[in-house]
Amino acid sequence: MAVQQTYEIGNAVVVLVDPNDPFSEGHTTGYLEFYDERRRPPLPLTSQRILDHFMMILNEPSCGDLWKAGRITGWIEALIGVPTFLPPKIPAKDLWG
Repeated sequence: MAVQQTYEIGNAVVVLVDPNDPFSEGHTTGYLEFYDERRRPPLPLTSQRILDHFMMILNEPSCGDLWKAGRITGWIEALIGVPTFLPPKIPAKDLWG
């Protein structure tokens, strides 16, 4: 029986389907991308900006589906790890003055 490679994400363990699985590469890209102001959607994040960003990733023809899934997962993991980007419900008027 072959040894399965795993990837820890938060409280979960993802079993990679192949030794050359691009999920982990995509995850790293997405995680780092969240902190790169040149590549992250502009702040404040809105539901539409997040949707547009994910759709851009999903529609990228040069990347495989597993890599795209990893990239989105990494981005979400970074987002959740930075509580200052997810404040309690703040009225929009307070965000934009």
